[in-house]
Amino acid sequence: MLISEAEAREYVPGLTANNVALGNLIRRVDEAIASFCKYPKATSTAARTMESTSYTLYLEGPGGRELELPVWPVTTITTIEDDVTEDFDGATHLVASSDYAQRGEHGEIVRLTQTSTQGAWSCTTDPVIKVVVTAGYATVPEALKQAAIELVAHKFNQRASIGKTSVTGGGLSASPSPIKIPDHVKELLDEYVINSIGQGSEVLP
Repeated sequence: MLISEAEAREYVPGLTANNVALGNLIRRVDEAIASFCKYPKATSTAARTMESTSYTLYLEGPGGRELELPVWPVTTITTIEDDVTEDFDGATHLVASSDYAQRGEHGEIVRLTQTSTQGAWSCTTDPVIKVVVTAGYATVPEALKQAAIELVAHKFNQRASIGKTSVTGGGLSASPSPIKIPDHVKELLDEYVINSIGQGSEVLP
């Protein structure tokens, strides 16, 4: 998780060690933030996360020498296959690690060398490139932690109105606003949003 229960309790008034729902709230906040930042799911059934995770990605062929991965920071590229048949047997169309280098601020650009055997990535809208990669934050940046803490506080303070169509108090009735990520939290998250060039991708089911 982006923050621990102890970190949440330290900064959010009202949270106590006996709040059994706190862990679930933090997990929901983690997923909401990862979704806002456009992180893919590691599997079709997994919750989105920004923590370091292993992904099996199926990407469209961009052509040219540069392939952009839809998740970062990229710590390890295990294998890349560029197979227009989409058989992905792990050998026939395997791209040698010596044929490419990582570029970009987060290591998310895979650039083929000028002398690579591969030459260029396939150019197609079909998911012909399979990449097994480890990406995400092993150490959570402080700004990202702060965003998670502030969103936990926001959701905790709004908990009384969750799932209700109206709230009554002091003789007045009002419709509660949907719980969304507040603008000040979005500002903290802006630098962590994945700005993909539009490459399609899928994850392993």
